[in-house]
Amino acid sequence: MKGVYRIVLGTAMLASLPVSAQEQAARMADGYAHLNGFGEGVAAVLMRSSPVKRTRSVQGFNGMVVLKTYRQPGIALTTMSARNGPWPASLTISRTGYPLPLGLHIGDKRGAVEDVLGAPATGGDTLVLKRTQGDGCDDPIVLSFRNKVLTQAAWTWESCMD
Repeated sequence: MKGVYRIVLGTAMLASLPVSAQEQAARMADGYAHLNGFGEGVAAVLMRSSPVKRTRSVQGFNGMVVLKTYRQPGIALTTMSARNGPWPASLTISRTGYPLPLGLHIGDKRGAVEDVLGAPATGGDTLVLKRTQGDGCDDPIVLSFRNKVLTQAAWTWESCMD
């Protein structure tokens, strides 16, 4: 996948990087933290306030899981429920003008997004911010661009959430 940000939380790793790389890593980690917390907040509000548009049961690792989808114009949330649920599984926001943290909005130019989050090592129409927790969970946030304009922000919370 092009344009991947790998964010590793840990002061030992940050201390070993050159100053400019340290600053870039800190900027990306800060951007990830703001966006991740924002996504969790939007998901919590949608779970409480929006009607369920679709419900289905699927076989999970530890038995049956109920997936519920909540929708508003330009926003979709899927939750999972089992014995200890529900919890958010994925959230997608594509509503033009929708405000995101750090002064970003769906519809911003790519340059404005990179001014805030930093430029990825490679190009492409997708930027992926990930958190590595040491147990294999990334909880990625995917920012999608079309014609150098931010068209979608998508969160995926993996089953190994903290």
